[in-house]
Amino acid sequence: MTAAAYWFRANALDRLGDALSAEKALEKALDADSHFEPAVLSLAEYASTRGDAVRGLSLLGRIDPAAGADLRNMQEPCIPQDRPDLGRNDRCWCGSGRKYKVCHLGRNVLSLEERAQWLYQKASGYAATANSADLILGLARTRTAHLGDRDDVLSKAFDEPFVSDVVLFEGGKFAEFVSSHGPLLPADELMLAQQWLLVERSIHEIESVSPGEGMSLRDICTGDRHDIKERSASRQLTA
Repeated sequence: MTAAAYWFRANALDRLGDALSAEKALEKALDADSHFEPAVLSLAEYASTRGDAVRGLSLLGRIDPAAGADLRNMQEPCIPQDRPDLGRNDRCWCGSGRKYKVCHLGRNVLSLEERAQWLYQKASGYAATANSADLILGLARTRTAHLGDRDDVLSKAFDEPFVSDVVLFEGGKFAEFVSSHGPLLPADELMLAQQWLLVERSIHEIESVSPGEGMSLRDICTGDRHDIKERSASRQLTA
């Protein structure tokens, strides 16, 4: 009962936008019951927001693997790997002048570019649970008009990246995430998130793609064309 009470308190604090106090309440919930699944899941998500995939996965190891599968799949690619091209006694890659074994060995950090997708996933997870059900349903129904007449079209619309993206930005959930969970984010991720909020968004047509290099886009609203250098998405997207 004690663990559940702290977990309910954490949820209330999170809804009020006080993520730091909510995190403390979750820690107390696990002090009372280290395997209380709802608290483990919530605290693992907070660890993810902080950029600590190692701790997040360690927490998820306490519960049924099926319960935290989505969160585990998000965090596993974000564990920093040691540099295979550097020996223990080589100079560290960071330029500190120290040997790798006393500097970054075992303490590597993913670059901000590598963490950008993770940041977006964190915000998407927040949006999915932040009183967004009516907004998501409304947008999914709107989206179904453009997905054909299949019986399963509405359920598929819920998983549409376009729907979740509009919920985040035009729906205001990304701004909410930055306001309430910003104190948990690594400083460089918080700065990147704040910069994303300043971007004037539009809809672009992909005119051509060079996989692994970038793509050419046309702004549908203005007609302007842009050449974008991008390595990841350009391997998946098509004109």
